[in-house]
Amino acid sequence: MHRCRPAHLRRASAVRFSAPWCLPEAIITSAVHNVYGDSSKIAPDVLRRYVDFFHGEGTREAIGKMVPSLHFADLDTTVLNALDVPTLILWGAKDRWIPPAHAAEFTRRIPGARSIMYDGLGHIPMEEAPQRVLQDLHAFLGTPDSVRTPFHV
Repeated sequence: MHRCRPAHLRRASAVRFSAPWCLPEAIITSAVHNVYGDSSKIAPDVLRRYVDFFHGEGTREAIGKMVPSLHFADLDTTVLNALDVPTLILWGAKDRWIPPAHAAEFTRRIPGARSIMYDGLGHIPMEEAPQRVLQDLHAFLGTPDSVRTPFHV
């Protein structure tokens, strides 16, 4: 029986299949625009850094293996119930690669986990709003102000 896959999984499958042989700059640029909640905020040097990274030796093969295929219905996640460590789930509400609903699933399945959903941010909130994420990480870790290291973007 054929199941319809969500668009983000169909996109990921196409990239996973083609990446080892061909990863044109246009596909990289499109992917970077898709991971940001607001792609107008991507600086040209950041976009160039991604293009250069994805054209690096061995990167195309790695991309073919790592592109998201996460779909809770297809995974055995019982191991998450065994985690016994403080866990903070950080997720962008505009994540187009892995649905934001997965944040709630991780939080539900990991005992004692907490989550933060960032409105307006995409797949990489730590890059889109590093100061905001850093503040939340310090609060989660209980890091006193006196030992915090300044963070410069």
